[in-house]
Amino acid sequence: MDKIIGYFETWLVLICMAIMLITCILQVISNLFGLGIMWTGEILRLMLVWIICGAASAAAGKRQHLGVVFLLERLPKKVSKWVRLFTDILSIFVCAYIAVSGAAYLKTQLTVRSRFSVTGWPLAVAQIAIPLCFTLICIRIVFTIISDFSKKEEEKPAEEAIAEASAEEKPVEEAIAEAPAAEEAITEEPASDEKGGDE
Repeated sequence: MDKIIGYFETWLVLICMAIMLITCILQVISNLFGLGIMWTGEILRLMLVWIICGAASAAAGKRQHLGVVFLLERLPKKVSKWVRLFTDILSIFVCAYIAVSGAAYLKTQLTVRSRFSVTGWPLAVAQIAIPLCFTLICIRIVFTIISDFSKKEEEKPAEEAIAEASAEEKPVEEAIAEAPAAEEAITEEPASDEKGGDE
């Protein structure tokens, strides 16, 4: 489902950007030749709203929103994982509140039947982007939480494992057992030395 949402966001942003580009060209031509095309401004604002909402949801799924991470980088991995979980849960509550509030406002606008002044389109065409966007952000954050806690810890390289063993006064054999990559690197070295001696 996460991939389906990702494809939806990508195509939404691409289509809106294409429409926005064409509308911009039409607006420039209209201003140059005095064609009097009045609806371009409303279309541009509408497409901008949808591009921002789609990109915000996509960024949430890849953890690309701006954030203060220098503290997390200085914490141990296990601690930073739980701190990140806390901030993710807090973000879900905030986004869920905005989505519910946006849905309530959208319902009011549908009742009033507000419309754009030039195109005559319902304002709901733009306002529906808010509850939809923040609902998708909530779903994407949930998937990132699941991904974080289902990820296995990366294997340590040989040099790092041996350095940690010497710092902690741990037997090198035990450190090698913890890092499969280290064992392969060490076992390959004698083989290459023997080939060099035979030559």
